[in-house]
Amino acid sequence: MIWTDNHPEYETLNPQLEEWVRFLPEMEEDGDGYTNLRVTKRTSYHEYPKIFRELAEWVMNTDQFSLSFPEFKVEIWGAIYNKGDYAVPHTHGDGEIVSFVYYVNCVEGSSPLIFSEINQTYKPKNGLCIMWNGNERHEVPPNEFDNRVIIAGNFYKEGRTWN
Repeated sequence: MIWTDNHPEYETLNPQLEEWVRFLPEMEEDGDGYTNLRVTKRTSYHEYPKIFRELAEWVMNTDQFSLSFPEFKVEIWGAIYNKGDYAVPHTHGDGEIVSFVYYVNCVEGSSPLIFSEINQTYKPKNGLCIMWNGNERHEVPPNEFDNRVIIAGNFYKEGRTWN
C-alpha cells in the first residue's frame, strides 16, 4: 500500500531542510553495496537535527499513515540527485518497515519514484511525501537535472532484528 500527503508549510520548511542535507560532507564510496543510491551526495544522520525529527513526526501524524506496531524507531537520510544519478531497484526490508520519501527541492522533469511491480509511478513535487510498506520494490531512473533533493527514511519496530 502507498500513501501520499503534501506538507502544508513546505515553502518555508524546505529551504531549511535543504540546508541540512547539504551540511554534511559527501559519503565515501561504499564497496560493500550498503547503499542502493548512486547519487552525488548522500548523508545519513544518527543524531537527527530537530527539523528532521519534526518532519518525521509530521509524516507519522498524517491521516494516511498507520503503523501496525505501537513503538518504533526511525532512521532518516538525505540525498542529492544530480544529472545521471539514480537509485537501483531495491526494497527496505519487510512488512515491519514503513518507508517514506519527502521532496525538498526538485525541478519539473526530475526523475520519478517508480514501483514497477505494482505499476505505480510518482512524479516528484516539492512538499510531497510518499509512504509505503518497506517490502515494496522501488527505484529512481537516472535524473536528467541537477539538485533533486530528498529526505527519506524508515520507521521500524522497536527491538527489531536485522538479517
